[in-house]
Amino acid sequence: MSEIENKTLTYALKYYDMGWCILPAKKGEKHPIIPWKDYQYKRPTREQIIGWFSNNDYNIFLVTGKISGICVVDVDVNENGGFT
Repeated sequence: MSEIENKTLTYALKYYDMGWCILPAKKGEKHPIIPWKDYQYKRPTREQIIGWFSNNDYNIFLVTGKISGICVVDVDVNENGGFT
């Protein structure tokens, strides 16, 4: 399968080239398949990205925070329209 045919690998490399720290996650799950604590401080190599995503069996997990330069705010609204 070529890189172009594997959309997950194509996007994984695109995100990697943007400077984001990404890891593989099982489809339908929100956690990476590998321990991710070390990846709060170092990004995987391009070769690791290709190895993880070349089979197209995984989703992309984004490590947020300083390593990727991305901050996430999760806001939940209760039934009265207030925040919880």
